[in-house]
Amino acid sequence: MTRVFPAVVTATLAMTQPAFATDTLDGIWKSDGYGFWLSLAGDQAQLHQVTAVGCVEMAEIGAMQRDGLTAALQDIVVSGAGALLGPLQGGLALEGDTLLLDLAKTNHIPFTRQDALPASCETPLGTDALASFDMLWHGFQEHYAYFDLRGVDWDQMRATYRPHVTAETDPETLLNIFIQMLGPLRDGHVSLITPEGQIADDVLPDWAEGLGAQGMVDVMRNAFALHVPEGSRPADSMGLGMTADGLGYMTLINFDEALVAGDLSMASIMGDFLASHPEMKALVIDTRVNFGGSDLAGYALAAQLTQKPVEIGSKAVWHDGHWLEDTALRIEPGQEGAIWDGSVYLLTSGVTISAAETFALALSHFDNVTVVGTPSNGILSDMSFLALPNGWAASLSNERYLSAAGENFEGQGVPVDIAAPVIPQEIANGRDRAYEAVLEHLARN
Repeated sequence: MTRVFPAVVTATLAMTQPAFATDTLDGIWKSDGYGFWLSLAGDQAQLHQVTAVGCVEMAEIGAMQRDGLTAALQDIVVSGAGALLGPLQGGLALEGDTLLLDLAKTNHIPFTRQDALPASCETPLGTDALASFDMLWHGFQEHYAYFDLRGVDWDQMRATYRPHVTAETDPETLLNIFIQMLGPLRDGHVSLITPEGQIADDVLPDWAEGLGAQGMVDVMRNAFALHVPEGSRPADSMGLGMTADGLGYMTLINFDEALVAGDLSMASIMGDFLASHPEMKALVIDTRVNFGGSDLAGYALAAQLTQKPVEIGSKAVWHDGHWLEDTALRIEPGQEGAIWDGSVYLLTSGVTISAAETFALALSHFDNVTVVGTPSNGILSDMSFLALPNGWAASLSNERYLSAAGENFEGQGVPVDIAAPVIPQEIANGRDRAYEAVLEHLARN
């Protein structure tokens, strides 16, 4: 199945730079991990991506608005076919000797000041197939974190396929070679982006195979209508209401950034719902079909489910054969008066994907949460992007989320407390085994 995801990008500038003072954003900066080089001068910013084989322009930045030692980056667009991913907004802040790039991720990307761009950025790579092959292979070699986990010998991939690529290889042949190289990873966050669209090899449970995205969403809408005949939709990706058993029921198809702040914030939605339903016995959050989105949106909902801070583990970035420094992750209590700290049942399946999985991992640390269903998909890492010199782009998994106990669920999914399958035909006929498991657990506790 082909899916289009929000981009995760940054920016840098190809020009000869004067020496800048250390208390300014201006200058040339190299990221820790990711392979990004950011160049800033006045209101100009550019991003390049550097691997051992060369340098390409990573993204275009529509505008930069500076305010002292901070700046807002607007309309960040991945180069070439990456434009299909849509624009991002970002922010920069200089803290001591470190420049932090904020892309609405659960971690900021740190940069350190450099004297000059790499020499390879002054001699752009050719746009031919061989240059693109080498850029993709080296980009994954330096930044993809899970070759061992996925059972793929990346060196062997190069030995097998590079002899079949020349500067004259046509795009269709090159695309087929890339698909043969990346397909064995079986990683839904690995994709190719060409002018024709984004190609991702989603790994789905048996019940979801052949349904397509809309078919899977329809299964969950059937489940929602079964439990909440009079439900509402406060956001396009959400259903919310009360069941006949006195349970609050929330269905989330993705974690949209709009749920972080504003009128559609999780704090606002939860506050209104709790005020209207003070008799609620428990809250069911159904993410059995959730295609991900913003980790921060998931954390915004998690914040409304606790009265105290909860340590939920850590995050780290992979670079050139090792993990960089861990970033500790914590959920702080959300807006007072909009918090539900009673029983919560989180429903998951193999189509609980990406940001829905980091949400599930976070909630697995909450004393009041029980996870019901089947393990999530197993692609918790954010997607990082790799620009290729022929105008294509690729995405890859370069991060890990660890539980507070140090467990990494990449490739296996966040586990459940109570097993319950998704059976679409049963749901269509009025039976939902996950909801039955919730009622049984409530009756025993």
